[in-house]
Amino acid sequence: GATYPRLAIEDLQSAEQDQFLLFILSYLIIQERQLPQDLNAPPSDETKAIYNAYNQVSTTGLPGTAAMNFPELAGIHGLPYQAWKGDPQHDVKADYNAQDPKDMGPKPSRFGGYCNHGSVLFPKIAIPVRYYYLLSIVTIWFWDWSDKRVETEGLPKVLYEEEIDLSVVSGTQVTIIRVPNPISYYPFKSIPPGFRDIKDETAYYSQWMRTVRYAPSNPDSLLPGDIEALNKRLKDELPNLRCRLASLFTLPTGEETEPEDRPRRKCQTYDEFSNHTVQSTNKLHYYDSDSLEGIHDTMHDILGGNGHMSNPDYAGFDPIFHLHHCNVDRLYALWEYVYPKDCYVTDNEYVFTQNRGTYALVYNSMVLGETELAPFRLESGKYWTSDHARRLD
Repeated sequence: GATYPRLAIEDLQSAEQDQFLLFILSYLIIQERQLPQDLNAPPSDETKAIYNAYNQVSTTGLPGTAAMNFPELAGIHGLPYQAWKGDPQHDVKADYNAQDPKDMGPKPSRFGGYCNHGSVLFPKIAIPVRYYYLLSIVTIWFWDWSDKRVETEGLPKVLYEEEIDLSVVSGTQVTIIRVPNPISYYPFKSIPPGFRDIKDETAYYSQWMRTVRYAPSNPDSLLPGDIEALNKRLKDELPNLRCRLASLFTLPTGEETEPEDRPRRKCQTYDEFSNHTVQSTNKLHYYDSDSLEGIHDTMHDILGGNGHMSNPDYAGFDPIFHLHHCNVDRLYALWEYVYPKDCYVTDNEYVFTQNRGTYALVYNSMVLGETELAPFRLESGKYWTSDHARRLD
């Protein structure tokens, strides 16, 4: 069938109640969370059916449950720097090893997560991530932090209220059930390996038993974050964010240059758009804050404060991470629609590298359109590549 259009999470909640209910319950399942016994609603055939179905799926598990539960999916991005269980046949020769001087000796040391930060592969890695989430939940919806609604509303309530009301529609009757909100925070059953406190930022990652944003400066993980501080910073920075985002669509297309220079200019345009470590100019790997990745970085800082979203090692465990990256994927799709197809990375204009490596790429690996995006595989068994992920409908 046709692909269901991706909606902003606020629009999904208000206009597509059945889809929203399915999304929230599915997210609760992969987080392995329990529903309240009475669903905070009058008993009815519909609410009983939902409760029974939820318990049945929770008990029997999802296909590939070990790989598709939330801690495994969240840990792909950064910590705990382990091979993803969904790719048991991977080649271990290049894998990150915290005991290997070749990985730990360079300064900064090799990055142990799978995410392709600081390289031309950055926009692409979100695409197979989204497809793998489709295997475990309905789809991942996006939150557009540049939406004008943010000016007055700040962070949508659906992204921070700890309980959420869902509408169960049966004919003309609507029953409201209240459940834990799985896109507000994630409660850890146990702290993943490698989590450690960062005292300079008063971040107690080894002690917080739930994900937090703008947390109090103590290790009590049960205290709520400061949503007012988050919203103030979000609203204050929104005008600049929107200007930076618009600038991505004003980069030269390459058509304005001489024919012999166009391939080089177009490759450079993609480099400047895609990531915060630009390698195609005369400057040596300078930080490009106005790239797609640079703007994405700013949003991580705004949303996290001293909490999980602000640190790449821990960010994947905050559920808002996935809606944020779905929006990054959406922005990249819009940019692809506007710009010529040959504004892209090539292997004959510049040498692009993954300078800090990833879990699957060694330090300073050369990256191309056909570089494997481990740990994500196609149905054929081959890994996704950036070339596969281009201009997807």
